[in-house]
Amino acid sequence: MAVINLPNNLTLMFEEINKRVRKLEQPSNTPVITYVGTPTNVRNGDMWIDNTTNTLKVRINGVTRTVTVT
Repeated sequence: MAVINLPNNLTLMFEEINKRVRKLEQPSNTPVITYVGTPTNVRNGDMWIDNTTNTLKVRINGVTRTVTVT
């Protein structure tokens, strides 16, 4: 396997890029936002509280589901 000796500034740049990519891959706590009705541009994984019906909703596989607790 060949080894490429990069200048120090490029090495630092790639280390910073790698750190940022790793941070993006980490799960994060996403707040649940309150909306009147359904928000526009809903994506899979989005969660919100529908103020008109006082229900928690989540978008899964292109379908909006109402979360119920029993």
